[in-house]
Amino acid sequence: MEEGPRFVWLLTYQNHAWYEQNEPEYDTVHVTEDPGEQQLTEQLNEYMTSLEMSAEAIRELTEHFEKSERPVIICMLGDHAPVMINHLECGATDDDDRREILARMVPWMIWSNSAVGEEKLPAVMSTFFMPATLTDLAGIPLPLYYEVMLKVREQCPVFTGNGVWMDPDGNVGNAAAGANTEKYRNLYYYMEYRQLTEKG
Repeated sequence: MEEGPRFVWLLTYQNHAWYEQNEPEYDTVHVTEDPGEQQLTEQLNEYMTSLEMSAEAIRELTEHFEKSERPVIICMLGDHAPVMINHLECGATDDDDRREILARMVPWMIWSNSAVGEEKLPAVMSTFFMPATLTDLAGIPLPLYYEVMLKVREQCPVFTGNGVWMDPDGNVGNAAAGANTEKYRNLYYYMEYRQLTEKG
């Protein structure tokens, strides 16, 4: 690798499927409470086994780059929870808007072998805010588009394509009902459209 900066993007389908690829005897992690359905139990065991294997791979990855003299930032995130979330108690709610938030809520990770501004990290945010957040953490000058996105993130850190939003206090609502987050969401949509259609 030369001395210039590098960007690597890796996409997996880890949260995009049912978990029926391995025989049950290969599962190393098992649920402690039976959800009442054998097939769901086996799928959960395989999913959690995959998480354990991923955690070990992440440990090896960060240990490798911890020794690097190059500054490295590793970001891992997903765009929704596994499909079985609707079959579990944690996904059970009578509120459709809150159910959509729960179905899309997944942990994300940012790791670096050098100092980054952790104080700039929000507790929760939509996936599309991550590029601007990472650019800001890396100390790279922000284009106007990213500056606007970070301002929108402060006021409306979560919103989905279906118009469901969450404000910084954790309140959940829907665009159809109207909210003080609407102007910030519209600002993002305007800037997104401008970014996609701008020539030059």
